[in-house]
Amino acid sequence: FSALHFSQDQLDREVRDGAHTIDLERSEQVFLNVDWKQMGVGGDNSWGARTHSEYLLRAEPMKYSYVISPL
Repeated sequence: FSALHFSQDQLDREVRDGAHTIDLERSEQVFLNVDWKQMGVGGDNSWGARTHSEYLLRAEPMKYSYVISPL
């Protein structure tokens, strides 16, 4: 997970339109991002290698939930 002062839209490369992350305007809000799964990046024999099929995340509806409670 991550907790950042930048929204997911701000970090999206296509939305940033080429701007560098160092140039983003920091928000006073904190955006909590919780990942359910992460896909492998490949590169086991070359940085150009594709991710093995068993480690790919397929584009399909996914749903999960979590609870944040005080200690």
